Amino acid sequence: MRTISADPDEIDVFQRHVEEDEYIPTFQQEDDESSEDYDETDNVSGSVSSSSIASNSSSTTSRFVAENSHNTDVHDVKPDVPDEFIPNKLMRFRTVNDAIDMYRSYAEKAGFDVRLNTERKSGERVIHKYLVCHRNGKLPNKSVEIKNKRNTHYRSTNCKAKIVIKHIDGSTDYRFDKFEELHNHEMEDAFHLRKNRKLSFSDKEFIMRASTAKIGATKAYKLKATLKGGFEQVKGKVVDFKNFTRDMGSIIGSNDAQLIVNKLLDRKENYPNFSYYQRLDENKVLNALFWADETEKAYYNEFGDVMSFDATFRTNKYGLVFVPFTVIDHHKSSVTVGAGLLSTEDVPSYKWLLQRFLEAHGNKHPALVLTDQCPSLKQAVESMFPNSKHRLCMWHIMKKLPKKVGQEFLKTTNFKKQFKKIVWDMDMKPDMFDHKWNMLMQEHVFDLKTSSWFSGIYEIRDSWIPAYINDYPMCGMMKTTSRSESMNSFFISYSQADNFFVNFMRNYDNAISKIRFAQRELDHTTKIARYVMKTPREIEIHASKVYTNKMFLEVEFKAAEKEIKCSCDHFNRFGILCRHAFKILLNKDIKEIPERYVLRRWRKDVLSANYNLTRDQFDDRDIEVTKLVSEAYYNFESCLDLVRDDKEKLAAFVHKTTSMLKDAKSDSSGSVSNKNSDVVERFIGVPIPDKVDIQVPNVQNNKGCGKKRLVGAAENAILKAQKKTRICSGCGKREPHNLRTCPVFFPVIRSNHIYLYVFDLKNTKVVVLDNMISDAIFSKTYVHLKTLIRYFISYLQEVNHTRAYSFSRVLIPKKVFETVSMTRHNKVDCGVFAMRNMEVYKGETKQHYNSGIPVESDFQKLLLSRMRSKYLHSILLSHINLQKEQVLEKARKYAQLDPKRIENDRRLASLAIDTRLHMVALEESLKEKVD
Repeated sequence: MRTISADPDEIDVFQRHVEEDEYIPTFQQEDDESSEDYDETDNVSGSVSSSSIASNSSSTTSRFVAENSHNTDVHDVKPDVPDEFIPNKLMRFRTVNDAIDMYRSYAEKAGFDVRLNTERKSGERVIHKYLVCHRNGKLPNKSVEIKNKRNTHYRSTNCKAKIVIKHIDGSTDYRFDKFEELHNHEMEDAFHLRKNRKLSFSDKEFIMRASTAKIGATKAYKLKATLKGGFEQVKGKVVDFKNFTRDMGSIIGSNDAQLIVNKLLDRKENYPNFSYYQRLDENKVLNALFWADETEKAYYNEFGDVMSFDATFRTNKYGLVFVPFTVIDHHKSSVTVGAGLLSTEDVPSYKWLLQRFLEAHGNKHPALVLTDQCPSLKQAVESMFPNSKHRLCMWHIMKKLPKKVGQEFLKTTNFKKQFKKIVWDMDMKPDMFDHKWNMLMQEHVFDLKTSSWFSGIYEIRDSWIPAYINDYPMCGMMKTTSRSESMNSFFISYSQADNFFVNFMRNYDNAISKIRFAQRELDHTTKIARYVMKTPREIEIHASKVYTNKMFLEVEFKAAEKEIKCSCDHFNRFGILCRHAFKILLNKDIKEIPERYVLRRWRKDVLSANYNLTRDQFDDRDIEVTKLVSEAYYNFESCLDLVRDDKEKLAAFVHKTTSMLKDAKSDSSGSVSNKNSDVVERFIGVPIPDKVDIQVPNVQNNKGCGKKRLVGAAENAILKAQKKTRICSGCGKREPHNLRTCPVFFPVIRSNHIYLYVFDLKNTKVVVLDNMISDAIFSKTYVHLKTLIRYFISYLQEVNHTRAYSFSRVLIPKKVFETVSMTRHNKVDCGVFAMRNMEVYKGETKQHYNSGIPVESDFQKLLLSRMRSKYLHSILLSHINLQKEQVLEKARKYAQLDPKRIENDRRLASLAIDTRLHMVALEESLKEKVD
């Protein structure tokens, strides 16, 4: 670029200055889509006064310098542009827009942006059109103090560069009338110009379509740059992508509920057999939706014998729970047969949803319904599906087991293995289950009368134990809601917690499209599959012709009569003959599976023979237009692939496409509007409503929408135990403390009773851990506590411990630290209690501490006996045990004894309970920790 003086005599162009008496109207911004709230570099003055524009160049410069004293290097800049692109008076244009395009092309090459200013009209014809530099406008008055105004800088420099387009009298053409070429600021790179930052329709569509795949504006910008080959190849910056996302949200905003209802209503009117229902409250706020299309209805009609549904959360910004209904198709894949949104998880809401489900599906009830233990769901299902068997999810029940009996008990016993063995057995009869359940409870000293959880799940055993549900057809297909959990997880992978309703629906359509595409792939695989038969029997060939690929591969040809019954009841549970039945058919030389034993739901032609399901998703635009757009993209990319390595051919290709672009621009009829509102309308598929009759709901607080639930002491202890922390160099454990704050345990033996004094350096407190409940006076029972605390404080001061000062002000406890495991009668297991407390106590409060030992009971005795064996084994084989080698030698000799003599040999047992050995280990451990 060239920098010259602003002498008008040296500029050989037509008139460049505005005469003193010329009037230019106040500036009005016409391009309402150019705002950039995220871009701190854009702050354009809102108006230009007539007096400031009427000034000459020198006065403007002096005034600009006076108003911007911080900018001492003010000069006039003439853009360095080839002469053929510079506007001149001889140019003629058919329309105003042609003239504007020419000047914008010049501005792009020069390095500045153009802003449309005012215009004068005579009737409908434009007489004058003013175009100014984007830096036109005054700086705000700096003398006025504005409180709480953020620091920023301004792009306005009161630049006088402009051009005036004038209508030619007696003609329909236009020409340039006045041209001010000089600028008072430096030119910019083309990449930073607003013209090149304006997002195209395709860019905006890309952002919206990316959102349906859970890709936000920032990631969409990075993805676009990767596809284009660099960030400099992308129109706009990341802030422009974010601004469009913000604008899209503003356009949808309060229209969201009305838009989703209009969208579903449009589908009901235009697509066959589409159903949707809505529920509004007294304020016309949307609080429930249900919808199902023709394909989902076909799936339910064929595969709706067993159904599962479960609510999921965080799919929309209003906190409404998403409830998809899931069945298993003929490929044994999960498919959705309808979905709903609910504002509350109460009984009336679930009843409304199930009633709408039945209406949409012709009042057909499933044979078996699977849900979790939600009380509202249970009441609604029993009320709306009276002829269906309601089964509870076994997984939701089984996952509570560790919290009810404790992790320590499950690790030291085989209770979990035995429990799972009897509850998951599908071949067990109810009376046998009752017998084995009672035996298991007695073996592990569980009392059903005192264990409320075991008693509760046993009372409802007919709703979750397979032994009580085996008589129901297809009961073996689903035992848990894992199918629903899996589908919920699949939908969440497409959705986001801050979605509007219309965005959520697009995400839902995307997910459904993925499911149906996968099913078409399975149909295709089944159609073209050719199998290598395991046997030469014709019955196997017949099975390959009638069953889908998935089901045929599950058939075991080791067995199959016109009427077959088998004690395993496999056909009733799964809808396919067992190997025993196939063996009978083979022995009878039956060449085809009897028709009655080929269930319709497993046949490969179950859908194609009865339904014409060609639509896998809803496209709110003309399907033919969508296909043509896709074909156009394909043709362009294919041509580009052919010429990309030949520079000459590539240049010719660019020339042809540029010519096509000019032709398309000249024929503006039918062109797509690039206004944000129009782009959003096309994406949504319905127009933005002028009147809103249905209001958006407030954010709901349902049980899984992110609101923290209350956590019990036992569960809190488990969660803390699972949390990874640093390894303490004092105790060698992963604990939330270090060597300086590691709790110090002082085991005390008094009258053959062991208890603990705990000096908690981290929390600056002293705790007495004693398993015995005593009515004696605290100060008389723990008489040496004060003296020990005094000695310990002196020790901390002597070694200059960082906690010496704070611990010197510690409060002396007045009572024992109470735990749920404290006993009144057990006096022999005090050592086990002490060891357990030293193992798990980390300074918790009474409300949050749980040692894992239950209340005093037979179960507590059993658990303590197992802990005693564990601790004695660790002590005897520890490196601090002075008699370790003697113990190992005696253990080796003991293992070589005749098994018949082992029962009478008590030497090792007496050694294991040697009190002196026990105390030596404790004393050495304490000494090592204090040192």
